[in-house]
Amino acid sequence: MKTAVAMQSIITAIADKHSLDLKSPDFYLRLEQPDLMPLVIERSGEHLLSVAHYFTQNGDTLADPDVVFFTRYEQWVPVQITQSMFGTMDAARLSEEGASIQSLKPKAQADLAAFCRDWAANLEAQDWLNAKAVK
Repeated sequence: MKTAVAMQSIITAIADKHSLDLKSPDFYLRLEQPDLMPLVIERSGEHLLSVAHYFTQNGDTLADPDVVFFTRYEQWVPVQITQSMFGTMDAARLSEEGASIQSLKPKAQADLAAFCRDWAANLEAQDWLNAKAVK
């Protein structure tokens, strides 16, 4: 099982900068920067956190990408990605109660973790840590 330490680090730093608790059940943070798609971080389940860029096309708001992380373990595990052109890909399946990862698709999950590593580097390079929060 591959983890997303770099993404966990940048997202945690962003939440800390805004004095927000990532573990809060109603966690939601929208950040904006000129010339970049907004970045939204939100709790999507008890042990799930979504990180997504959003854009508007033909009047519809779409996430691309939207990655869901399982956050119960010490290191976050990317478990799902949604992309507007490709749909949703589940890289792991949670237990019925959602408290653990029951199974995963090793190659898909490793590819998703690699994508998250690159995306985290982009978020850092684009200075999302200092982006403006929007209510």
